[in-house]
Amino acid sequence: MKKSVSLCFSFFLIFSCATTGKKEIPDSKKIKQIRNTFWQSDRVEEKRTFNEGQYEFETKINGESCATCIEKAQIGKIILGNLTESGDKEGLAIIYSETGGSGTFVYLNLYINKNGKMVQSGFPLFLGDRVRVQKVTILEKKVIVNLITHGRGEPLCCPTTRETKIFNVINGQLKKFKK
Repeated sequence: MKKSVSLCFSFFLIFSCATTGKKEIPDSKKIKQIRNTFWQSDRVEEKRTFNEGQYEFETKINGESCATCIEKAQIGKIILGNLTESGDKEGLAIIYSETGGSGTFVYLNLYINKNGKMVQSGFPLFLGDRVRVQKVTILEKKVIVNLITHGRGEPLCCPTTRETKIFNVINGQLKKFKK
């Protein structure tokens, strides 16, 4: 009896793992992959590849280099959690991007497991220019972002207004949550 239960349990494990078709990735490897993958935003035409969470890219105007044409981006906090029905943890990253002017554009980017690699899914969500992200939480398949943003009449340098934004994943993209 013990042998048949053990054999049945082994068969169940093999069968259930084989049918998922997914390569599980340890959390530490997911974070490393996110820190070294590409991203593309609505403000950047081509994909940019991060190296240990940052990149610097010199753009040209009419084929000529210019001092203010250095685009930089850096990954801030990375959060892992279950946002879909996949049963696998997705990744979120806060990305800070500077494109040569005075702004620091802040994005929330979604990464999913695709054949054992964490890759960007959809375009990142623009959270604002020079906003301060206080906390990002994943709760019941929703992303809750607490940030300090600009109130009416406040200068871009000095946001003081607390705001909470809630998102969920629909068809592989982050979308504003609608109740």
